[in-house]
Amino acid sequence: MKKYTKIVALFLAVLMVLSLSACGKKLSVGDSLQMGNDGDTGIWWEVIAVDGDRALVISRESVDWKLFNEQYENVTWETSTLRNWLNDTFYNSTFNSEERSKIFTTTVENPDNPDSGVDGGNNTEDRLFLLSVYEVEEYYEREAFREAWLSSKAHSSAQEYNPDGYISGLSSSWWTRTPGDGGLSFICVDSHGEFETRPTGLASDLYTSGIVVADDKNGAGVRPAMWIQR
Repeated sequence: MKKYTKIVALFLAVLMVLSLSACGKKLSVGDSLQMGNDGDTGIWWEVIAVDGDRALVISRESVDWKLFNEQYENVTWETSTLRNWLNDTFYNSTFNSEERSKIFTTTVENPDNPDSGVDGGNNTEDRLFLLSVYEVEEYYEREAFREAWLSSKAHSSAQEYNPDGYISGLSSSWWTRTPGDGGLSFICVDSHGEFETRPTGLASDLYTSGIVVADDKNGAGVRPAMWIQR
């Protein structure tokens, strides 16, 4: 009986050491973690890059469905309402004070469109941002790995923006911060992991310009990225 007790004690000690080691383990590419809360459930993030004591993470799902800009007008990432929403409303309502202390403010470079050369705008200082098309290609070489589901909140928002269109709750489009053919459109990753261009504002605003856009093209999913303590 004593021998059995010693074995159990040794086993529990080993488990404790392993647990402590796991807690102190730094994040690596491919790891997942839960951080923040969208009101219904915690948000899962995946690590896509590391740099010293920092890790770059992106939400596993689209956390919401938004227009890139509330008005159909010429904008850059710097001047968009989506950037303001991420770094103000979303940031303050999603993370507690301890979590916010682990999020770095980062200089975000905003490159031009790789095909049309449309100006990406000034660099910005952000806690939360969207990936550029260059970063999508760097971190997700295979298109299938770019596909992302909508959270329940994002799916509800998508239906509100697109009452006459069909929005799948599974893989769906999500924004990048790279402009399309002009500041009136930006590039998204579509449901197949390929790039497409969507208008910044409501598709209905384009009808007055003689441009026809499908009814399910109002907005796109939002997958925030951020650099956090590793």
